[in-house]
Order: sequence, then structure tokens, then C-alpha cells
Amino acid sequence: MREQRTCQVVDPGQLDCSGSWLRNKVEPEPALVESLQTIGQLEPILMFSEAGRMRVLHGGQRVLACRVLEQPVLAVKTAAPETVLEAALIHLAANWGRGLSEDQRLLYLRAVDGSISRQRLQTELFPALQVAAQSRQGRCLQAWLDLEPEWDDCLAKGFAPLDIAPLVSRLSAGERQVLLPCFQNLRWSKNNAVHLVQWLWEIRARDQIGLEALWAELDLSGLLDLAQDWSPKDRIQRILEAVQAKRYPHLSAMRERVQTTKQRLSKGHFWKVDHDPNFESTAVVLSRRLRREEDRETVAAELTALCQSSEWGALWAALSGEAEV
Repeated sequence: MREQRTCQVVDPGQLDCSGSWLRNKVEPEPALVESLQTIGQLEPILMFSEAGRMRVLHGGQRVLACRVLEQPVLAVKTAAPETVLEAALIHLAANWGRGLSEDQRLLYLRAVDGSISRQRLQTELFPALQVAAQSRQGRCLQAWLDLEPEWDDCLAKGFAPLDIAPLVSRLSAGERQVLLPCFQNLRWSKNNAVHLVQWLWEIRARDQIGLEALWAELDLSGLLDLAQDWSPKDRIQRILEAVQAKRYPHLSAMRERVQTTKQRLSKGHFWKVDHDPNFESTAVVLSRRLRREEDRETVAAELTALCQSSEWGALWAALSGEAEV
């Protein structure tokens, strides 16, 4: 027979909300505080007794909100979970259908990791997290567990994507500490973050150089300096350009040469010269905005002069990768 449970009125200050499986343990969400103040508590929390104190199993946010409002909390006492895994599974079941972000999934994994094997994590906790353990998402979450806890905040803030974990986790602890500020101070898109880490890893392997030495060589700490008069977008762009130039020196030299030649070719008129950024074709596209009918003759004259430029040979040589004479 199931244990009969009754609802109690409890002082929120007497409840322990330190369970590692609980989400958002610091401060309650303002919207929840407002809801409890105007509507009241609609659902009791779950609590259990351990070592003479009452601990929260589910409903930590409501307890924190009631503390702010200085009002009692409705609670149901249940049997104490035997393990952290059991507590996490109960908490997940109570929140089923509310959706989980990657950092919230990681919180549950962090709470349980170390108390059971990684194999049990895969078979017992991952299904509750609605993640296939052998999927890319599952592999990335498992790799993230090998990172230091400081990285979790980067994930929670959206500064670092989950996808960088497999490569970052294979760096040494010292190398990860060198890389960490990059994701603490700047918000990276998934593509840019993956490119950065992939290129650094490939340079490291190709040149047999530690990330610490590579970082110093490229002066990436200088580019990260928040005191410099650059926007976050500019800093990210400059960091990527520096790392890409080191990873692909020939390609970077080609791009610089093409850009210089295009500037000479476009000087003195408003025609735009575009090319395939990946250099898979030497085709060039010319474009010009015509604002008024009476500008037709001027635009046509500019196009004629452009087509007669002596720079075309240099441009196509640069686009085809021919050595500069």
C-alpha cells in the first residue's frame, strides 16, 4: 500500500534547497514571485527528511519565492530518495513536459556524475533527459562532463555551444584554461565557435605546438582584451582571421592578394567586384546600383573604363592562385 501523503504548511526558511539536482537554486524568477503573490501557490512542493532536516526534492523555486514574500509554503513529505540518481529522476518526472535547455540537462548530469558509472548515466539518466546517449547531442554532453565546472556558465549564458565539447575535452587542463576566457567574455555563434576550436586543434596537431604557445604566438589574449575599442563582433572576427591565417596560410595570402587587386580595380568608380569566396571558380560578378535614369551614361562609361583596366590579369592570376610575378 502506498504511503498516505498529506499537505503541510511549512516555514520556507527551514527547508534545505541545496540539492544538486535542483535547477535555478540562487534566486527565484520574478514572474514566479509575482504569480505567488497574486494567485497563490497552486501546487505543493515535495520534501523529505534527512539527518534531522527537511530537504526539498522538487519545488526549489517556489521555496525561494516564498522566502522573498515571507509567506509559508505548501509541502508534501515523501520518502527520502536512496540515491542522487533517484532524486534527479523524480525531479525530472515532476518537470516532465516543461522542456530542458542544454545547460539544464548538464545540471542533472553533473549532479549524478561520479556517483554512478558513465554506462549507467547512458542507460538510466539519458532517457529521462530525452537524449539518445549515442547521438551527437549525447556524445557532446558526455564530453562536456570532462570539462571544468567554469565552462558550465559559458554554456548557460549561450557564450559557448555544446558542439565544441568533444575537441575541448581532449585538450590538457592547462590548454583549456588558456581557451576558457574566449568563451567567458564573448558570445560565439555555433559555426564560429566550432571553426575556432577545430582550427586551433588542427594547427596544434600539424605544428606539434601546445595551445599555450600558439595562443601567445597569435597574441589572442590581446584580441580578447575588453579594454580595446572594438565591439564583441569585431573581436570575434579578428580572432577568427588570425587563427584562420595560421591554419590556412596559402588561402589567407590568396584572399589578401585578391582583395588588394580588387581595391585597385575598383578605384575611382562605384562598381562592385565580387568573386567566389572559396576560390572554386575564377568567375567575377560586377554590380552597380542605378538610382536615376540620367545616370545611365555615367554608369556605362564607368563600366567601359573598368573593363579596359590593366588589373584584370592580376585579378584572375590571384583568383587562380598563380604566384605573383
